[in-house]
Formats: sequence, structure tokens, C-alpha cells
Amino acid sequence: METRAGDPGAFAQFDLSRVDSPAFVVDAARLRANLAVLADIRDRAGVKVLAALKAFSMWKVAPIVSEYLDGVCTSGLWEARLAEGYYRGEIATYCAAYKAEDLPEICRISDHVIFNSPAQIARFRDVLAATGESFDVGLRINPLHAEGEVPRYDPCAPHSRLGFPIDQLTTEHMAMIDGIHMHTLCEQDFEPLHRTWDVVFDKLEPFFGEFLFTNVDVEGLMQGIDRDAVAAVRHATTRAVTAAGGVTTQDEVDWLASIGVDAVAGMAIYTGRLKI
Repeated sequence: METRAGDPGAFAQFDLSRVDSPAFVVDAARLRANLAVLADIRDRAGVKVLAALKAFSMWKVAPIVSEYLDGVCTSGLWEARLAEGYYRGEIATYCAAYKAEDLPEICRISDHVIFNSPAQIARFRDVLAATGESFDVGLRINPLHAEGEVPRYDPCAPHSRLGFPIDQLTTEHMAMIDGIHMHTLCEQDFEPLHRTWDVVFDKLEPFFGEFLFTNVDVEGLMQGIDRDAVAAVRHATTRAVTAAGGVTTQDEVDWLASIGVDAVAGMAIYTGRLKI
């Protein structure tokens, strides 16, 4: 697999005598530029972006990372401790196999605790309940859709131990969790992710009777709805869809009804902008 690492950049002319040896030297300006790209994608897509500490855990630049991103992903107790001590925002922890004695502290630190199989969640159910902490329980899935360029590193291979095969999910499994986690790509662009999501969506859709589309950025602000986004959700599923967040006018309610989407309005009704 060909790496997509950049050119030496500012380090091409870097004077090594300026720093002690050994040392790790980071181009803070280039780091900020890369983080700004991620933040821009996050803002335009209406998602959250977390930094993976497994890939880059230099805590000296944690304040810079925290300026741009929403938190970090950790892969066990020690990375979770590192995240708690140096980074701001959410902490999502995934480990292929947890130790029972580590889970209470992991659950205290993390906002999301992600397991590798439903059997793991069942095994540690009592441990999780006993923590008394508030956190989401997630499940890593294997989408069984290969996009990786090197088979030996592909976590979506049929017999991969990383993630639960999506074709084995049941209603009982879905009732145990708050969210789904998947890891399928490495240094690849958006289209492979888009293709993977299309496969995942088709497999997950039967577990949901209805989808709620809400734009939390305009919740209560009466700034209108994102019609393109709502229409895309409506087009993607045959299930019932409800739109909330920003619904302000009767015209919006009528348009939503015309494409088969229910509307939820709050502030517009309270302030009299929308009559009922």
C-alpha cells in the first residue's frame, strides 16, 4: 500500500542543531492547518471528529488538537487516562478485549465504551451496571465489505476478529447498545466510506421503525430546515422519517408533508411564529 505521507515541508530546511537530541519535533503550523481541514469537514457535515490517540498521542500538542476537534478515541485504560489528563472533549474507548478490573475506571473516564461483541457486553453487564457512571455502550461491527488495499490488514475480512459480523446482528443485540462503531479504511478518501456506509445502512435499516432527523445547530433558533439534508434522508429509507430542529413556518411543514416527512416544532409554536 502506498502511503500518503506528505513531503518534508518546513523540515526540508530545518537546522537539527536547534534542538536537543533525541527529540520529537512537530511543525505546529502544519498541524494546525491539517486540524483546520478536519474542523471544516466537521462543521459542514454536522458531525463530530475525534482524534485517534493510537495514531498520534503526543500530549504536548494536546492543547492544539483540543482547539479544533471534539475529543479523542482511546484503545484501553492507559490511553483513556492520557486523554483525561491532557485532552478536552469527548472520550470514546474501544478495546478488542477488556479486563474486568480495568472497566470501572474506563467507564468513569469515557463518554462512550465500545465492545467487540455482544458476548462481551453480556459478560460485563453486572460490572458496567455497578459503576454507576453515565456512558454510552457501543458495539464494533464488521461490515463484511472490503475496501482495504492490503488484504492482510483488512478488518472487514470474513473471519476477522475485529468487530462483530453485521450479518449476525439480532434485535436482542441492538437492544443492548446505544451506537455502532466500525473501522474499515486506512488513508483512503470519501468514496470508499460512502460505499461502506451504503452496505451498513441496508443491513441496519430493518432494526429501526423510524428515523429522526434533527439539526442540533439550529435547535430552538427558528432558522429553518436543511431541505437538501432532509430530502436525502427521505430518499435513503422507506421507513418513517421525522424532522426536527429549525422548523419555523407553515411552508416548511407543508413541504415536509409533501415528501412524506413528519414535522416537530417547538420554539416556533411557543413564540407564535407557527399557528396551530
